[in-house]
Amino acid sequence: MPEVKNYKEALQNPIFDTLSIAAKTLHVECYVIGGFVRDFLLDRGIPKDIDVVAIGNGIALANEVSKLLPKKPKVTVFKT
Repeated sequence: MPEVKNYKEALQNPIFDTLSIAAKTLHVECYVIGGFVRDFLLDRGIPKDIDVVAIGNGIALANEVSKLLPKKPKVTVFKT
């Protein structure tokens, strides 16, 4: 039987609290996807980059997260 993973360990990074606050403020659902999830499940350690998908306005979510972070990083939107 596969080992059961404790996802709470992966969510110890304070960015997840910030992301949660921003999502609740905007009433947006969001999910962590991609390499972060894969690497956690495969025991490759906790990566430094996190991919997030938002159900709703992802740009507004990014801007809200930026406002809540101490250094207020600039949000850049790439249109395709």
